[in-house]
Amino acid sequence: MLLIGWGLIAMPSLIKADGESRPATKKEKEFYKTVKTTMAQALPANGPTGWDEQDRPVIQELVSVGVGGVTVFAGPEGPFRIDYHVSWQDNKRKQAADEATLEALSRQYEAQQAQPDSAAMEKLYGQFDKLAKELEKAFDAGDMNQVMKLQAEMEKSRMRGGMS
Repeated sequence: MLLIGWGLIAMPSLIKADGESRPATKKEKEFYKTVKTTMAQALPANGPTGWDEQDRPVIQELVSVGVGGVTVFAGPEGPFRIDYHVSWQDNKRKQAADEATLEALSRQYEAQQAQPDSAAMEKLYGQFDKLAKELEKAFDAGDMNQVMKLQAEMEKSRMRGGMS
């Protein structure tokens, strides 16, 4: 679960944006720290029971402010943007789901490997068709011994080829 904290629009993050920047003023630094601290305090210290925290930012001092670009909020000092987020994840459930997915993919791969290729299937169908015609002739001729023999061969052929 990803909990995205309040994205207040105030100053750029510590990562410099593309383009020009200038050193942050004392007022901007104070505002930045106040907003980040408020957001950190507003979010729970712990996530859902059994979940592990994945990400929580460390509040650092604002060093520079981008100049120009898209203005989301224009304050007395210019455009600002502040982001803060915390994320938790149920690692046990995620690991179980990952393992189940790998197991399912493994079973699917094994099933695909067990299937004969199309040329082998064509050959098998041809043999089965030939046996079916011989069975019909033996049945029409009243040769029940041959009918039973051919039925047994067809069953063996069906089982070998994975035919249902």
